[in-house]
Amino acid sequence: MEQQQMKPSDKLREFADFLDAHPDFPIPLIGWWCTHTDKETLVKIARYFGTDAKKEYDDYYCRVRVMLPSGQQSMNYVVSRESVCTPLKKESVFVEAQPEHWIEKVVEWECHPLLKPDPELKAEPAMEPIQQPADDIPF
Repeated sequence: MEQQQMKPSDKLREFADFLDAHPDFPIPLIGWWCTHTDKETLVKIARYFGTDAKKEYDDYYCRVRVMLPSGQQSMNYVVSRESVCTPLKKESVFVEAQPEHWIEKVVEWECHPLLKPDPELKAEPAMEPIQQPADDIPF
């Protein structure tokens, strides 16, 4: 028997109903994550949320985080850092794993603003912003 695909809003309702029915159950929720996002989606999110969207980086990923109005949950959209940044400098790093070996690690990046026009994107995002983005947003 084939299982019908649930809409995202129905999935959230199901989760909320479960929590309402089990008030003592520990909530494993710190945020909603959308991994494997592409650059076009990240641009749409940044345009839609404007200054409410915060861009964060680690060695491998770029994340746009939006806190929901309660301040207790966030929506997180993740892409590879190379999707939105250009590696400028690499260096060899010794890894003490078994077997020990050397890897090339990017140690300097140039990260490109998400809200500036990008000729590589297929089309401009269609979502209407909830607030007008300022010209100085660091995206």
